[in-house]
Amino acid sequence: MPHEKLSANINYVYTGQMLVPHFAGAPNQLVDEIMTSSAFHDWSTKVAYTLPFEKIKSKVEFYTGIKNIFNAYQNDFDIGKNRDSNFVYGPAQARTFFIGIKLRS
Repeated sequence: MPHEKLSANINYVYTGQMLVPHFAGAPNQLVDEIMTSSAFHDWSTKVAYTLPFEKIKSKVEFYTGIKNIFNAYQNDFDIGKNRDSNFVYGPAQARTFFIGIKLRS
């Protein structure tokens, strides 16, 4: 915490290569196969500022951040009505910006 009212964090998740089953059915996938995914580096950050709120004897935290800063995300999803819906790997979200307010005791 750089200051008693200010806090910041950085989060890093490394997901190594995975063996991923990919079943046929979609126009872009004609045979069943097991493929090796690439590795993912998922960086996120959050900055928060806390202010006392005397009327309710609590604190209010204002925060903002970015999840998956470098947009490490799967780029080879299946297409069409017969796609393999289980063919998903890597970080759960693409790059996401967020802001919020939290009441703290």
